[in-house]
Formats: sequence, structure tokens, C-alpha cells
Amino acid sequence: MLPARGVWIEFYGYDDAGGHMHGYGWIHDKPEFPDDWDEKKILGACIDTMRSKVSAIAASSGGRKDTNLVVDGKPIRVAITWDTDKKRGKCITSFFPAIDGR
Repeated sequence: MLPARGVWIEFYGYDDAGGHMHGYGWIHDKPEFPDDWDEKKILGACIDTMRSKVSAIAASSGGRKDTNLVVDGKPIRVAITWDTDKKRGKCITSFFPAIDGR
């Protein structure tokens, strides 16, 4: 999974990366998760996305997969990216709301 520092970056941003928590996307012009989503709900959506794409993740050493989810009755497209690290094996490298063209 993504290390704690990586989760923080995905939520609040650092340098030119991340910042997908509502209210932080403007920092790097990034898409934001819905304003009523807290950290727990975002991580839950990331886990749901991983579960729905487990075969694609298992079949490839790295890549990106998007999944359409419905959370609290609201549709959202969530993207995850992953890579294979020699020490840790496969790990999620990012998660974010997938918007057309991004």
C-alpha cells in the first residue's frame, strides 16, 4: 500500500504532487474528492478500487486503472496507479478522482 507520507501528499499536496482533498486542489490545479469526503472515505474508495481491479493489478508490474464507484449514493470515478518495488513488491503509488483528460 501507499506509505503514510504518500497518503498525506495525496490528500494535501507537496511540491507538484497530490492535493486531492477538497480545498487543496487549487494548489497544484488537481481534481478534488467531494467536499463531504474525509480521509477515511477517500481511503475506502481507494481500497474499493483496488479490489475491483485486482486482476489487472496482479497481471501488470505497473499502470493505472480507473473505476466507477457509487459512494453514499453519489457516482465518482476513482483512479489508482501502482508500481512494483524490489523491496516491497506491488504498491499503490497514487489515488485520485479521475476526471476526463486527467
